[in-house]
Amino acid sequence: MNILKLSLQLTVWICAIGALSRYLGENLWISVGIIFGLWAAFTSIRALACAVAWRIEGRKIATDRFLTMLQHSEFPKAKRNSDDDIENYLARLEDNPDVSASTRNAAKNLSLVLDSYDDFGYYSWFRMREAANAALDRYTPTISGTKATRVASLER
Repeated sequence: MNILKLSLQLTVWICAIGALSRYLGENLWISVGIIFGLWAAFTSIRALACAVAWRIEGRKIATDRFLTMLQHSEFPKAKRNSDDDIENYLARLEDNPDVSASTRNAAKNLSLVLDSYDDFGYYSWFRMREAANAALDRYTPTISGTKATRVASLER
């Protein structure tokens, strides 16, 4: 699937450069520069739009969905350190024999879901990890009795 997508994109790029160089009078490097400039402009616009969409609504939706997953899986609400993150919490649940098998499986599945965002790039992985941490902060109390600082920073 990825090879097909890559070959299709390469074909489109080659056709675009060829058509533009014929239009500009066979000057290939000007055509490559124009195509690259257009690509950079559209990539920048897309990145900016994704960042704005995440800030406006995406973070809240992702946090609410992770909170729903935690509630639906009935993870224990044990007190934890304020600097404890979602990966540590899920790893402790997976390794705890006192927890039911269904809860251990749910913890493993949620851990796999979080790991799968690494395939979409660093920013997607980081955003989903922070949303999951914010959901965990809302779901379980911390030892100090206060919410971790990352919830306050995400709600700004």
